[in-house]
Amino acid sequence: MLTIATLIEDYLSDPTSKYHTLSYRVRLDSGRYLSRIKRDRGNQLVSGITRRMLNYWYKRWSEGGETSGRPFISQLRAIVFHGILQREEAECYRLMRILNTFELPTVPARDVRLTFAHAEAIIKTAYHCGWYSMALGQAFQYELLLKQKDVIGEWIPAQELRGKSDVCHGGKYWTSGIRWEEIDDQFVLRHPTSGRERHINVDLKRAPLVMQALRSQVISSKPVPLLRSEWPIHGPVMICDVTGLPWIASEYRRKWRILADGAGVPKAVRNMDSRVGAKIVSIAGRDILVFERHRPGSLDLVEIR
Repeated sequence: MLTIATLIEDYLSDPTSKYHTLSYRVRLDSGRYLSRIKRDRGNQLVSGITRRMLNYWYKRWSEGGETSGRPFISQLRAIVFHGILQREEAECYRLMRILNTFELPTVPARDVRLTFAHAEAIIKTAYHCGWYSMALGQAFQYELLLKQKDVIGEWIPAQELRGKSDVCHGGKYWTSGIRWEEIDDQFVLRHPTSGRERHINVDLKRAPLVMQALRSQVISSKPVPLLRSEWPIHGPVMICDVTGLPWIASEYRRKWRILADGAGVPKAVRNMDSRVGAKIVSIAGRDILVFERHRPGSLDLVEIR
């Protein structure tokens, strides 16, 4: 008889499943949710799952917060859909019909954002603490509307590396962050992002917070304009001021919160809110990334392919 545990095992072990196309960090998150589902409901027969049962599960999984059960339902959809593709069994089709019409509470839109004043205050506090790379990171995130990962990059195990990396430490490789060779002599940054827009092409000279943060790292009596030759030719831009290596994401977030608290930024405002103002809308059947704030030197509308 087909159980939830069997569907999870098939989903994780089958090299053709969608699970293996996910990024490393997303797979880690998915794995945690699937482990909880297997622990809680692994023995449940797929043929016996009802809408009322799903409602009960969702309420239990949501005890940590109003919408904390949503990822569990998403993972159930993923494993059941894979079960349809792999097994073509009637009980998977039946359960998928229930899941596709399963109503989840609407997630209220976040009504907080990191303002220009917040960004300036965090950058000033970072200078005061001697965390110059964090000042630069905040400038990049706010003015270029970038995710943290696209600025500082991430460390992943060697077996997870897709492509090349010249930065290795402790058996892990650094990838995805901004690199010096992506900034040309005119201070134009061309960087592949982890988001759906794929690439950005921006003129950093039109981003005063970024240029100010770059200038603060140059020990020079030369007047402006600055020269690209003042900085390294290649390698990661965001280097931790303590370790001399690219930042670890969790440590960066921890210290960002310290800076935000010191700068008087409300607790409700998060690092991720640096990017608030970018949203995806559908225009004439195409996904378009719309910027409420202007990204320096780039179009306000970016078509997503």
